[in-house]
Amino acid sequence: MAGNSPPEFDAVLIEQLIAQDRTALIAIANAVLRDPHEAEDVVQETIVAVWQRLTTIAPEKVTHYLCRAIRQNAKKRKSRRREHAALEGIVEAAQVEDRALGALVDPFDLDEAIRSLPLSQRNVIRMKYYFGMTFGQIGVSLSISSHTAASRCRYAIAKLRRLLTR
Repeated sequence: MAGNSPPEFDAVLIEQLIAQDRTALIAIANAVLRDPHEAEDVVQETIVAVWQRLTTIAPEKVTHYLCRAIRQNAKKRKSRRREHAALEGIVEAAQVEDRALGALVDPFDLDEAIRSLPLSQRNVIRMKYYFGMTFGQIGVSLSISSHTAASRCRYAIAKLRRLLTR
């Protein structure tokens, strides 16, 4: 049963390794995020997560595992940040438009309304407002004309207004 036991590790050695490579680890996250403060947060969170699994990682692979985990977590953080910023942009636009109606749109209601759209309209809305793509880029991406992308967006916005002004 010796093959099933977790690898032995020296916690002090691992701590020294992390302390020694900390600047390089932050640089990995910062290369993805372009924000040194957020990069430090990702490194801290990843170190904690890796530390909790340390007994399952071969000691000679800890550095590689940590670098890979930091890169993946930074990519996830960047993706969430982009989605959050896009959703805020949609909420702000909806709030400006709906001030004339005397109501503000709740972000959760907006997200639920977007999820209720047909997939073709939902894709165009996300590409346009979450990722900032032009209708030409959306058309190429979805293999439709830019005019079709624009009309799907227009119909989606009209449906969102109906859903959100009830």
